[in-house]
Amino acid sequence: MNKEEKIRQYRDFISSEKFTKDSYGVLMVFRENTHRMINLAELHVIVLKRVESGDIRHNFPEPIILRIKQLILVDVLSKIMTMIENLLVLFDTFSRYSKGKIPSRMIRYRQPSVDGFIERFQSDKVNLWKLAGFPNLTFLRRNCGLDMNEMLLIREILKDSRQHVRQEIARIINFYQSNRTVYGKFKHGLLFQSGFSPENLSPTAPEDLSLFSLLTDNQICQKEFALKTSFHQKKSIGLTFTPYFPVRT
Repeated sequence: MNKEEKIRQYRDFISSEKFTKDSYGVLMVFRENTHRMINLAELHVIVLKRVESGDIRHNFPEPIILRIKQLILVDVLSKIMTMIENLLVLFDTFSRYSKGKIPSRMIRYRQPSVDGFIERFQSDKVNLWKLAGFPNLTFLRRNCGLDMNEMLLIREILKDSRQHVRQEIARIINFYQSNRTVYGKFKHGLLFQSGFSPENLSPTAPEDLSLFSLLTDNQICQKEFALKTSFHQKKSIGLTFTPYFPVRT
């Protein structure tokens, strides 16, 4: 098959009922907006670093600027979490539905779609072979003229690749689950209080962490969450929320 034939089959597949132009359009828009949201998160971090260095002048008192800096970080987190939610819904669609279902699944999804995929993944009930788009080996052998040794080699390679896919999805889910409480409070009701620092909350708090006091839905008590930020190479962002419960006297 030459290049022109491959391009023609590619275009025919996009237009077919197995995929559809609508699915292609949704995926292209999703990819573009994901890249731009990452750029926006990086810009937030640049602003935060310039505030901390004094390059951006302001008249806010220190307690207020501390709250603003913490809210910038939560806003960055919310963008990451939004992208993860959409990605998990896309994973769920790839693993259980035809490609033509991508628009209807992505445009209007509910939280149970996200939680359902996480539960199935953690229960080892997700078809990772289908999710990753790996080929049917019998079909591959018949159409590519592979002998048994070649097919066994490809199978082992794909099985190893599937394990890597599993590990990366597990990392994404772990990040999402670790941060969903703060993300949920940010989305619904803004039920948290920023502006706390280690010295005014608890002697057990790590010195290098900014703190959030997070109001629970049905309790009078408060839970403190430590927010640690780290700026890695090439402006990438690492955020970790670590719950702990200070001892009050």
